[in-house]
Order: sequence, then C-alpha cells, then structure tokens
Amino acid sequence: MEPIVPMEYDSGPFDLFAERLPRAYGGHNIQRVYQSVMDSIVKTARARAAGRQRMTDPLERTQDANGVYAFQVRPMEVTYDKHEGKMEISCQLWSVLAGGTADRAKSGFRIAYIPRVDHTYTYAGPDGKNVEVEVVKFREYTIAFANLDAFPVERRPEKTEGTSVRGLDASLRSGTIKAGTSAEKREMNELERNLRLLVVCRLTEPYATSETQEVKGTPESPGEYLAEHKYLHVRILELWLYDAYTGKIFAKIGPSK
Repeated sequence: MEPIVPMEYDSGPFDLFAERLPRAYGGHNIQRVYQSVMDSIVKTARARAAGRQRMTDPLERTQDANGVYAFQVRPMEVTYDKHEGKMEISCQLWSVLAGGTADRAKSGFRIAYIPRVDHTYTYAGPDGKNVEVEVVKFREYTIAFANLDAFPVERRPEKTEGTSVRGLDASLRSGTIKAGTSAEKREMNELERNLRLLVVCRLTEPYATSETQEVKGTPESPGEYLAEHKYLHVRILELWLYDAYTGKIFAKIGPSK
C-alpha cells in the first residue's frame, strides 16, 4: 500500500467547480486564515477608534470578505460495507464556546490541534497513597457554523462525561456526522487511509473569536488544564468527500432544498 504523502496547503482561492483536486490536497491552513482575519479585525478597530474609518465590515477591504475556503477534516472512523459497496466516514463534531458556555446554535469541526503539555504523573500523598496528576495544555482551531442541519448527513448525538482534566475537552464533543459514497472493493484499503471530508465555506460574522478555559489544581483535586480555543466562523456551502492521496472527488454534498 502506497503511503499517503504529506498534505499540501492551498495558497489561492478555492474553485467550487473543480472536478478533481490536486494530489495530496490539504485545503487551506486554518491557522494562517485565522490570523489574517484577526489582523483585519484589529486593524479596523484601531482605525475606527482613531476616527479614520467609517463603520464598515472589518473584512470589507480584504480578500477574506468574499473568498471561498476549504478545510480538511480527518475522519475519526472510515468503514466499508461490502454488501452495499459503500465507504462511510464518521467525523467528530465539537461544541462551540461563547462566553464560557456552549453555543447550542452552532457546531464545529476541529481542524487543527496543537498540544503543548499532555502528561500524567503520580506522587505519594500525606496518607501514603499515590495521587495521580494530569496536566493538559493545548491550542486548537475550529471552524464554527450554524447551518449543518441544512445538509443531508446523518448526525448522531454523543454524550461524554469526564471527571478528570482530560475529560474537560472530551465533554465538548457534541456528536458525529456520517457521510458515505459508493466505492469499489479494490479501493477499500487505500480509502480507509486517505478518505477525507472537505468543508467548503465562506466566512461569516463574527468571523473570528477565541475562548480560554483554565483550571488550576487544588490539593483535593490536583491537575492543570489550559485550552485555547480559536474559532473561525463560517457558513458551509458544500461538503466534499475525496481521496486526499489522488485528489479524486467522490461526492459533493450540497444543502437540502
């Protein structure tokens, strides 16, 4: 089996009418897009404060305003039904935080996860018993959207309860979506490794936000947790299923009429 090559990010505008994607296509780099949008928002805010700019959309004069973006989602599971000749992917959805609480009107796909610290250690407590301490610190980038229900995909709820600091992040899982496409048996092995979901979208207000969750340990409940959530707010145009190795597009899923 030929291994998948490293993904290459898209540096230009996305073509909604493409019939095939480049080999090893990885979509746009969400970290770069997020930073570009944040820079535009800050620049506009400063100009307004100085009275140098009328009240306009912060992205009005940038290429971000009407651009089409594509972000790759790696499935948490890929399965093949040999009787139906169908490949199916399951992709994790995440709750989107606003003001420290979950915004029930929105869902998100986590596009990038950057760990900083993730380890567990033990020490002997005053009573001689071992105390386990978890330290979890990370930054993640998520595309947040409110219109997933407009798409004919199967959404399955998920309930995750966590009592440890590591469970805090797991508790943000808000279900999975499933989407599938017909595939020949000879394609099965490669597609199990290379099938991806591509979220084709446009930016929408408030464009970019961030939330920080921090938990300091106590003697009774030791452990540290620091999560930096970076949200890029979008409206989904289409969901594509494609082979990230060859660039072959299997399905373009549009909104339901």
